[in-house]
Amino acid sequence: MDPIPIIRRSVFLHCTGTLERLGFSAKRVLAGAGIPNWHLGPADDWIPYSDLLRALTAGYETVGDSTFGMTVGEEFPMDFGTFGRIVTQSVSLFSACRTVVRQGKQLNSTTHFWIAESPDAIWLCRARTPSWQMEQYVLSHMIGLVKMASRNEWQPREVYVSAPRSRAFEQLEILADAKTRFGQPCTALAIPKAFLSAPLKPGPGFESAASESTLMKISPGDDFVGSLRQIVESLLRERYADIETVSEVVGVSKRKLQRELAKEGLKYRDLVGQVRYKMACKMFAETDMTAREIAHELSYSRASHLIRSFRHWSGLTPGEHREFHKQQKPN
Repeated sequence: MDPIPIIRRSVFLHCTGTLERLGFSAKRVLAGAGIPNWHLGPADDWIPYSDLLRALTAGYETVGDSTFGMTVGEEFPMDFGTFGRIVTQSVSLFSACRTVVRQGKQLNSTTHFWIAESPDAIWLCRARTPSWQMEQYVLSHMIGLVKMASRNEWQPREVYVSAPRSRAFEQLEILADAKTRFGQPCTALAIPKAFLSAPLKPGPGFESAASESTLMKISPGDDFVGSLRQIVESLLRERYADIETVSEVVGVSKRKLQRELAKEGLKYRDLVGQVRYKMACKMFAETDMTAREIAHELSYSRASHLIRSFRHWSGLTPGEHREFHKQQKPN
């Protein structure tokens, strides 16, 4: 079975954050659209791509603005957790565009970016998206990236989108000087070559100091079970990791999910145990949280259950694991 299409939770948070800024209850909008209310949490966690598309559609229908996707992107230009920090710490706009192309799949498992060239511009291109709101969102971030290098003195001159013609889209202020071509095979933005060597100026509020190797450690799973583990990890933080909820989130029946796991010699409880163990290892090694606190974070009913499970997976008590990692740290 193919991997589950997934995307970093930061993008979902952009949608809910925009709804809140516009005066709407994000939780109520999500509930009305039948989207599980587990949108809060670490920006680098993974969620199903389908949940994001549904949230963008629900946002557009709630706000009543067909250009909602552009608004969401303008609110959070290149604010994508580790991915965003890596892109915005690039030494030049051209370097940032190349990073987007190289690392795009670290943000969204379905993403494919590339660069094309014309005499006086390069084109930053993204493969067709399944949603008009998502296409707008992607384009808005492309524009925001160029504005970081041009100090907001630039307006797009030529834009490609795959959607049919939209008068509301054409009338957006940011596209006032742009020649927009609709019905194209991809989303694309012309970037003047004169700006390519300019350094990025992300502005206040942007964190830096992230490495591509760090991003690679949290790459999307390349098979069904790998991507399922990442979704379970996200849901565990919100205490929604029962098999019924996970099946609904993934969009497959409980029985089919069990069959796919059985092909890998796994039962669902084994997969949850593996994910809990991975998360517990990180918490015990990198924090001072007590066993009781970690047990609560990982939805164990008692700390003793966590300790017993940890010994099953590692042969060590959590205390022995923590002490071992302390000894490995350089003085």
